[in-house]
Amino acid sequence: MSFVVKLLAGIVFSAAAAAFMTPLAASFTVGDVSEGTATVAWLVFALFVGVIVVLAPTIRRAFGRGFLILGVTAFLLPLSTLALSGRAAQEVISTSVAGGAEQAATAVGATVGAGLITGFASFVGIILGIIFVVIGLVLVLGGRREVVVVPKGG
Repeated sequence: MSFVVKLLAGIVFSAAAAAFMTPLAASFTVGDVSEGTATVAWLVFALFVGVIVVLAPTIRRAFGRGFLILGVTAFLLPLSTLALSGRAAQEVISTSVAGGAEQAATAVGATVGAGLITGFASFVGIILGIIFVVIGLVLVLGGRREVVVVPKGG
């Protein structure tokens, strides 16, 4: 029964962590890297997360590991969104057929849009990252503690 619960936790946490890393995988599919390579890397990452969670000694530690990995990937969400929005801005600017002031306006608009997307992802990623890391630390490091009281005289 314990293995089944850890397996389900591994599947859920690997899917959630891979979802947080989706913008990074999408940024690699544009341009010089083929779509298949990014998909394979994304699936290997999801499998790696699942294996780490499943190999935990207890169910509590499995959930703790899952939340810690989820927290780290949530903290990485702004960086992966930055990579994707930068690629998108580059594509918009390079495909702009206008010249002069219109191309400059396109560059400014693409940069502002990329900044807004990255800012929102930073807000969401940092808040979720803090929540997930705290939950993960409580589950991994928490547990029953014993307090030994020693009398003052001996």
